[in-house]
Order: sequence, then structure tokens, then C-alpha cells
Amino acid sequence: PNATWHQYDAMHSDSALEGARLAFGEAVTTRYDFSQADVILSLGSDFLSEGPAKLRYTKEFSRKRKVREASDSMSRLYVLESTPTNTGMMADHRLTVRPSQLTGIAGLIAEELGVEGAEGALPEGFDAHTIEVLVEDLKEHAGKSIVIAGEFESPFLHALAHAMNSALGN
Repeated sequence: PNATWHQYDAMHSDSALEGARLAFGEAVTTRYDFSQADVILSLGSDFLSEGPAKLRYTKEFSRKRKVREASDSMSRLYVLESTPTNTGMMADHRLTVRPSQLTGIAGLIAEELGVEGAEGALPEGFDAHTIEVLVEDLKEHAGKSIVIAGEFESPFLHALAHAMNSALGN
């Protein structure tokens, strides 16, 4: 009864857990179902190469990218990242952003999706049209999309991703 549990993990996901705590009131591990997603927005996430669920995510993502018959549709992947990743190389639309700009752009996307209290701004010279298309695509695929933040992004960005998923009914 007096035992205490101590755990150390060199590759921790404290930011993701703290982001979940901000969004849900408790630290929970988020699991995504890429087999149900027609549109994916990655905010600095290399979900195809990093994290404990990378194999499952890769299989589900790959199945949604295969078109075998004329009636099949392929999922779309938007990636905002500061460093090239395997996930970014698979993107239909990849936008390179500075690490300091990612939260502001995500805030703007969240604001456009109707997340209460969200606000953000595009950096000067950034392609506003791509963000408009992205927001419309997410709205059109509400309930069948995923917004995922990178494992090592800030807790606030994780909470913002959760809020966007909630606003979209994902």
C-alpha cells in the first residue's frame, strides 16, 4: 500500500499527454483511426515513422491511398512541418513553416473551423489560398478527417488539434 511508481522514458510524450489534459481534463493517450479518414492534417507529426502506433497508422493510411477501381477515392494528406519527414514526403500538400509559425497557423485554421476562443494569423508572405482550401476540405469531410499534432509539439498545439477534431466531429 505504500508503494510508489516511478517511470522514466527518454523518448517521452509529455507534450501529448499535457495537451490531452488541457483538452479533456485528464492525461489520455490519443488513438487515431486513419482507415476512416478522408482528409488528414498533420501539424508537425511524422505519424508514419514515429510513435508507438506507427505501424498501424502506416497500414491504415496506406489502405486509404490505394485506388483499385474507378469508384475508389483516395484520402488527402496536408502537412505543415518545419523539417522534412517521411509523412511530409507522402503529402498531397506540404507546407514548410518555421517552428515559431506553426501554432499561429494552426490557431487560424482552428478559428476558421469554429473552435471557440481560437485565433491565429498567417505569417507575411504565406500562401493564404492553400489554407482556405484546407479549411474547406476539412469542413466538407467533417466526421471523416483527422487533425494530428506532432509528438514533440507544444501541449497547446496538441490541445488545439483535439479542439479541431471535436469541432469537426472526428
